[in-house]
Amino acid sequence: MKAVLLDVDGVLFDSAEAIYQTFKTVLRERGLKCPSRGKTMKHFGLQVPPWLKEMGICSGTGIAREIEERFVDEFLPKHSAPERGLVETLNALRAKKIAVGVVTSQTKYQAEKSLKLVGFEFDCVVTGDDGKPKPAPDLLLNALKKLGVKKKDAVYVGDTWVDVEAGRAAGVKTLILARPYNKGLPNRTRSLKRLIARRHTSNKIVIL
Repeated sequence: MKAVLLDVDGVLFDSAEAIYQTFKTVLRERGLKCPSRGKTMKHFGLQVPPWLKEMGICSGTGIAREIEERFVDEFLPKHSAPERGLVETLNALRAKKIAVGVVTSQTKYQAEKSLKLVGFEFDCVVTGDDGKPKPAPDLLLNALKKLGVKKKDAVYVGDTWVDVEAGRAAGVKTLILARPYNKGLPNRTRSLKRLIARRHTSNKIVIL
């Protein structure tokens, strides 16, 4: 294995509550009703969820931009924090000479704000502004190109069905970080620390 690619929301951060509170607060302030937590989480991982589009709110609109900005400026720091032991895990991967990249449907603005909270210099960062967002494979393929790594030598870690589909479309092995909202998804792992292998080859990862 030569590279680990990581999603941001739900992987670097357990950000489900922050996302829900952002939607709920911004929509309420605009006199709009936010769907239930369950419906909101059902579409977790999409850049613009279908229920938001049904309200006439699309990417680039005033409300959408407010949601994007307030999520990282206000709600993420308040309701979430980087996963415990995250930086130690990332440093351990790097010590094995494994490249560590970020692949997220967040905007560049959101990603820059989110990653500042992590405090780690990633080898590449690919955002939703760099191509067609997940579940399309474009962002993953973009990251592999930037790193100069072949599909067979990379692992992608996500948390939603969107990540499963993106990984499948890109031909990259995908692991899902276990969360309450993704119990039905394949290849779940309970902790990022499980990415650290006691033994590995150039194109194989051993999950502990």
